[in-house]
Amino acid sequence: GAERTLQEDTADIDEIHDILSALAVRVSDSLSRKHGGCRSLTLKVRYSDFSTITRSLTPKELIRTAEEIKQLVPQLLMSTEAGSRAVRLVGLSATNLVAGDTRIPRQLMLPFNQ
Repeated sequence: GAERTLQEDTADIDEIHDILSALAVRVSDSLSRKHGGCRSLTLKVRYSDFSTITRSLTPKELIRTAEEIKQLVPQLLMSTEAGSRAVRLVGLSATNLVAGDTRIPRQLMLPFNQ
C-alpha cells in the first residue's frame, strides 16, 4: 500500500483524486515487482478531525495495473465524505494478494526422493 499525508487539509475532490492516481501507480508498481495481483483494493481516508475510515472493493477480476486501480478509485471515493469534509491523509492498499500470474497454469514441483 501507499499513503500520503497532506501538508494542508483539503476538501478539493479533484486534488484528492489526483493524489490517489499517483498512489495507484505506486501500488501497482509494488504488485508488479512481486509478479502478482490483488483481489481487493482498500481506500483509507483520514479527515481533518483525525477520524479515519476505510472502504474496500472486491471486483470479479484480479487487479494488477495502475489503470485497473484508478478505475476503482471514484467508486471508493464516493463512499466517503471526501469533498464535503476536509481530508488530511489518503491511502490505497492492495489486499487479498495473489502471487504470480494466475492466468498461466504452473507445474507443481513435487519432492524427489532417491
